[in-house]
Amino acid sequence: MNINIPIDLLDELYNTTSNIKLKSVLTKRLTEIGFINNVKTNNNKCQIFIKLSIIIESLNEGWKPDFNDKNQCKYYNWFRIENRKFVFDDTYCDSGHITVPSTLYLKDKKTAIYCKNNFYELYKEYYM
Repeated sequence: MNINIPIDLLDELYNTTSNIKLKSVLTKRLTEIGFINNVKTNNNKCQIFIKLSIIIESLNEGWKPDFNDKNQCKYYNWFRIENRKFVFDDTYCDSGHITVPSTLYLKDKKTAIYCKNNFYELYKEYYM
C-alpha cells in the first residue's frame, strides 16, 4: 500500500522530528526521490553564487551592467568541460544580449581575468 504525502509535508516532518526511527525512514524516502540531495546541492550552489557575486561586486567598484546600453561591453568568464575536466575557455564581452547572470559580469577584461585567476575554484564549484 502506497500513500502519497506531499513533499513539503515530508520535508516539514523531516526537519521537526526528533524520533530517530521516523527520521531514518524519512531520510531513506527523501533520498530515494532525490529530494535531500537536490536541496543540499541547490543550497551549496546558492551559497557559492552569493560568494562569487559579492566578490565580483567588490571588483567592479560600483560599476553595474547597463543592458539598455548596447555600446557598453560587459565582460564574463566562460568555461567548458574538456576530457571530463572543467577548463577556462576565454573572457568574452557581451553588449547586446545576456549570456550569464547579470551579477557575474565584470567592468573590464583585466578585472575579469583577475577574477578568473583568483576565484577559479568558486566558478568551478558553481558551474559543476
